[in-house]
Amino acid sequence: MASALRILVLEDNPPDAELAVRALKTAGWRVEWRCVETEQTFRQALEAESWDLILADFSVPGFGAAAALEHLQHTNRDLPVIVVSGSIGEEMAVTLLRAGAYDFVMKGHLTRLASAVERALREAEQRREKQLAEQERGVLATRWRLLLAHALDGVVLQQAVR
Repeated sequence: MASALRILVLEDNPPDAELAVRALKTAGWRVEWRCVETEQTFRQALEAESWDLILADFSVPGFGAAAALEHLQHTNRDLPVIVVSGSIGEEMAVTLLRAGAYDFVMKGHLTRLASAVERALREAEQRREKQLAEQERGVLATRWRLLLAHALDGVVLQQAVR
């Protein structure tokens, strides 16, 4: 059986968090989740557990989606964030996307949440694979550089031309 999707929900209205989770369960996801309402509990949850995704309400008093995105960037955490809001303007949605949010979903259209989550998880996995490939390429380049710099004999590199 596949492991459960672990979601940290930043929401000041627990029934709204439950509706979002129910929408994912209805779409077939197995979900383990925790709801936090403050900056302190958000930070504690990030430190204490491993999460696959963050659902963040835009309008949590004192610490909403924008602050959560900023915190993730400052701590170099690579977690997909989907903003869930009852009222967000187009301009603010674009600002949040530029700040690193993967998507935004209106609370009145939670049927779209499952596809947004699927896309965010897929993009996050692709980004991780790309970072890993870049790290491996850097290690290989370093090895070649060291090999050539410390070779006792001459080295000739050839490339076949067709």
